[in-house]
Amino acid sequence: MVPAAPERYSGFHPHKVTFELDGPDAYFAHRLSNTLALIRPAHAPDCTPPVGSGPFRWTTLPEGCRLTAFAHHFKERPLIDEVEIYHVDPMSEHSGALWDIQGDGAQPAGDEAVLTFTEGVQYFIWNTHRPLAHSQALRQAVFGLLEMNRVWQDCFPAEPFQAASSFSEARSPSRLVEDRPHSAGAIKARETLKALLPLQTPLRIATVDRWDAAPIAQWLASQLRECGVPTEVEIFHLSQSGWQEGADLYLLAEVHDADEQMAFWQMMHDPSLGFQQWLPRPMLAKSSGILGGFRTAQSFGERERLIAEVEHLLISTGWVFLTHHRQVYRRHHPLMRGVQPGAFGRIDFGQLWLE
Repeated sequence: MVPAAPERYSGFHPHKVTFELDGPDAYFAHRLSNTLALIRPAHAPDCTPPVGSGPFRWTTLPEGCRLTAFAHHFKERPLIDEVEIYHVDPMSEHSGALWDIQGDGAQPAGDEAVLTFTEGVQYFIWNTHRPLAHSQALRQAVFGLLEMNRVWQDCFPAEPFQAASSFSEARSPSRLVEDRPHSAGAIKARETLKALLPLQTPLRIATVDRWDAAPIAQWLASQLRECGVPTEVEIFHLSQSGWQEGADLYLLAEVHDADEQMAFWQMMHDPSLGFQQWLPRPMLAKSSGILGGFRTAQSFGERERLIAEVEHLLISTGWVFLTHHRQVYRRHHPLMRGVQPGAFGRIDFGQLWLE
């Protein structure tokens, strides 16, 4: 996220760190304010809170916290001077906690406090460390079976569906989707799969245990078996160990922050995420080179064009397939009005109305 060599930065002031860059970098301050770039002294124990670089200063209160505007933030001083956040008890037995995330896909009947909206995207990604992933014909034929309108109707007929043609929900409606799988393409995909038989090993699919993920993986496995492709499905939880190993194809979800461009940049560079672990090195190098244009891009639109180029690279080569934008159900406290939380309960104060 930031220069790693010790001689590239200095921190002799208790509240100041100085970085020396190779050249101009218009996106450096954005990266520095990202969660992954929080600062922790090398000698500090793991329990030491990291030092942030965001728009607010944090003060811990007995029952909550206080956020105070930071005048020297690179995006200028926040318009809100101060916000105090407190934990409160439910106002009724129906209101639940402040944020109650429903993970089973079932919307409770008769509860007006339930909200539904989409955030982030769900996707398949191949594992370059497995031999089967290196057949482009196989990769594209497997994805060719995924007619998502049909998949969704078979798996979740009562749930709303939003097709994904981009990692960002905001960009998806403007993207053409002619190249998405369709009935004629699915017939061709089945013919290709049968021509590739027998495979060296059974195709192993690993899926996160979300209500809108595991059924899709099972649906794809059933279609592959009908084509004669031996297929295994493993359902895992992100907290369990070893889930990043042993599968040919993964079904995961990417959650976006308020800054979607930063979320995409992080997704492609964070070594703990699947893209760095599973995509081929040449593709990662090419995508990193494209996103390197963030350093000189002077506008939102310029960065959007760079992201679109990387998305096309990932999808057109058959390494990644976007299934849908995620559905999230929440029950919120009646005191919270005019604001929607992020997927992890994060609140964007830029959209908060104060009365």
